[in-house]
Amino acid sequence: MGEFEGAARTIQEHVNGAKDEGGIRVGDIPTVIGGVMGGTGGINIYPSTKKGPCYSLAVFVSLSVTGKKYARGHITCRQAIEKLVQHMQGSCYKKTEVAVLFVDNWDDNAYGDWKDNLEVIKSFAHIEAYLLAGKTPTKINI
Repeated sequence: MGEFEGAARTIQEHVNGAKDEGGIRVGDIPTVIGGVMGGTGGINIYPSTKKGPCYSLAVFVSLSVTGKKYARGHITCRQAIEKLVQHMQGSCYKKTEVAVLFVDNWDDNAYGDWKDNLEVIKSFAHIEAYLLAGKTPTKINI
């Protein structure tokens, strides 16, 4: 699948387990990501309440499917893709080497709007994307 398949599976388990408990709060995302990917000290995480320096790894999480019990503050797939582009082509240009996108609802129109930017980013960085829907995550080829 991909380098971050294991992380995607664990995050999927957290998402599925949290549905009955009121969902995952935005403030929980760094803890979940850090637990799965070896700590948050060297990872840029979106959304987050903290701003930090640029790291070699950035993770973008969109948990926004309508009707699920997610708390306010989560970002849509479109917003996650926009944040990824802004991070990789703006504030952390060529400082972040890997971007991972986890979404529970894929927005093909948003992808189409940002596809050219993502292609440019892929010329200098590695990008992986996973759809967190159903029982197991699905790798999205972008």
